[in-house]
Amino acid sequence: MRIKNIILSLLLLFFIIILFKNQYKPSNNVVNVYGWYGLLPKSVLEQFEKEYNIKVRFDAYDNNDVLEAKLLSGNNGYDIVFPSFIPYASRQVTMGAFEKINYKLIPNIKNTYGAISDNFKKYGGNTDYIIPVLWGTIGIVYNKDIINKLFPDLKTLTYRELMSEEYMRAFSKHGVSFPEEYIDILPQIQTLIDDYSDFNSIINIISPVRKYITKFNSATVIYDILSEESCIAICSSDYAFKIISTAYDLNKHIEFSIPKGSTVLWIDCMAIPKTAPHKENAHKFINFLLQPKIAAEITNYSGILVNVPESREYVDEAIKENTNIFPKDEELISTFILGRAIRSENDIKYDREANKLWAKIKLNKNLQNVSM
Repeated sequence: MRIKNIILSLLLLFFIIILFKNQYKPSNNVVNVYGWYGLLPKSVLEQFEKEYNIKVRFDAYDNNDVLEAKLLSGNNGYDIVFPSFIPYASRQVTMGAFEKINYKLIPNIKNTYGAISDNFKKYGGNTDYIIPVLWGTIGIVYNKDIINKLFPDLKTLTYRELMSEEYMRAFSKHGVSFPEEYIDILPQIQTLIDDYSDFNSIINIISPVRKYITKFNSATVIYDILSEESCIAICSSDYAFKIISTAYDLNKHIEFSIPKGSTVLWIDCMAIPKTAPHKENAHKFINFLLQPKIAAEITNYSGILVNVPESREYVDEAIKENTNIFPKDEELISTFILGRAIRSENDIKYDREANKLWAKIKLNKNLQNVSM
């Protein structure tokens, strides 16, 4: 009887082990996506799951530094990520963070072409490892009613006004928000000086107006403008779209300026981390998002533009009609600034010094004694 009980106990233990092993066995029918907060609508994820019978596990982040920390931490478990091209994705490629893309598994890559792809290649984008998919501009969103009261003759805002002590002194009484990351503002300032890489000249031009900048925060821009905590903010076109859409319902007059010759074009990529556990599923997910109707769903939901020109046909009129949010002129797009890709030791040095410079500017209201 005792031996029989031992055998029964061992059999029971064996079945429990099998049960738990099967329950927690990693499934191949999943794709782990790590993307921007508010990027992909639930409808898109559900369509992918239905079409491929692959479950999408979506985690969100709200800045590139969080993503980069995850990428560099080792085996993070993600299959798809969306890093910004400059400086992040360009730097991460040189660090070996991504898997080489198998374009045979992405036939819809044919849907990506035109000014965005051309600029990506022009600035050294490595299509072996990253695909330019999302894009927009960095411009100036502002409360038109407040600005009109301050300066009735000012038709639109440019970076020259934001570097003018006369204008900024008046603007600051109603709040002026600058971005947290150097890539969203230094290229614009550099168009106003003779030497593009002269950091001391940047300090000289921003020094007189630094005390009038009331906030450095990109995450709260929507709230800041709508609540009138700020009357001006430098922000992304997708944020501007959300602000303008909401402001219309609140009877507020908000505009978005992309000054010609000093507007940053940003490009976000899709990439497969080197340690991705479901690489084949990752390729399927990329291919799925590059369909025109799916790309349009993403734009209509998030305000973020997708590098699939044929998707414009399906984009909501409210987005298409605002050419500051959704520029139509490819010649104009080709003149936008992308910043400096990180591909060499000199680029790495520039990136490090630019970060250091912007940190000093954020920390010091009085920049007269600050130098690089």
